[in-house]
Amino acid sequence: MARLLRRGPVALSLFFLSLVRGSEVIVGDAFTFQDTSHCKAAEGELIHRDRNQRVAFHTEGVWKPDDYYKDRVHSNSSVSFARTVFTDSGTYELICDHSQAKFIVIQLKVVAPHYASVSEGDAVKLQCFYDTKASAVESVGWMKHGELVFERNFSSSGVRRGAGHEGRVSMSREASGDGDLSVDVAAAHAEDAGDYFCYVRTKERGENEFVGAVRLTVNGKTLNKTKPTQICPEDKSLGSGTIIGLIFGFLTVAILFTLLGWCLTSHT
Repeated sequence: MARLLRRGPVALSLFFLSLVRGSEVIVGDAFTFQDTSHCKAAEGELIHRDRNQRVAFHTEGVWKPDDYYKDRVHSNSSVSFARTVFTDSGTYELICDHSQAKFIVIQLKVVAPHYASVSEGDAVKLQCFYDTKASAVESVGWMKHGELVFERNFSSSGVRRGAGHEGRVSMSREASGDGDLSVDVAAAHAEDAGDYFCYVRTKERGENEFVGAVRLTVNGKTLNKTKPTQICPEDKSLGSGTIIGLIFGFLTVAILFTLLGWCLTSHT
C-alpha cells in the first residue's frame, strides 16, 4: 500500500505516476479540472502540490472545497475555480483512490494577457517576449484553444502552421536572437477572435512552457450608413405668381391691340 507523508491537513503521496496533463488559463477566467469529474472513488483529494495545500476532497459522490478555497470553489461533481488568480499556477495532484497507488498530475499555468483589437480584414500583431538567450530554446509557438496556430523550430528552422492559419501568420526570423516571439496575423477573420497562448520549449524541459497570452477581439467591418444627399428634381409646375404674371401680360397685350385698332379706325 502506498505511504502518505502528512504535513498538517494535506497528504503528500508517494504514488506511482499515472498521467501528466498541462493546461493554461487567463487570469480571472473560470477553470475546471476535467479529470475530477471522472473520480468515482469514495474518497479523493485534489492538492496544490507546490503549496502543500488541499483544494478539495471527494466524499459521498461530491467534491467539497477546503476552507481556503470556499469563496472560489463550490461543492459539485467536479472541481472548478469560479475565477482564477495568478497564484493558482503550479502543479496539482489528483488522487481518486489511495488503494490503487496512482494519481494524476495537472500542470496549470495562469497567464496575464495582453489585449488586442482589430477590424475584420486588417492585420494585427500578437505580442510575446522571452529571454531566448537565458536557456537553450528549441522551439517557440502559439496555440489557441489547445490547437496549434504557429510554431518555429530553432534547431531545424522549420515552421508549422495550424489549420486556417496557412499563409496568414508569420514570425520574425530574428526571434531566436532578440527574444521577440510576436506573430503577425494578416487579414483577420471573425473566427480569429479568442485567447492565444505563446510558448517556448527548451531542451531541458522537453515540453511547452507558456510564457504569454493575448486576448484578441475582431470587430466587424462598419458599413457606411450615411444617407446620400437627395437632389430634388426641378419643379416645373407653375406657381401662382407665374400665372398672375402671364394673365397681366396677356391683358396688357390685348389692351394695346385694342388701342391700336381704335387709332387706325379713327384716322380712316
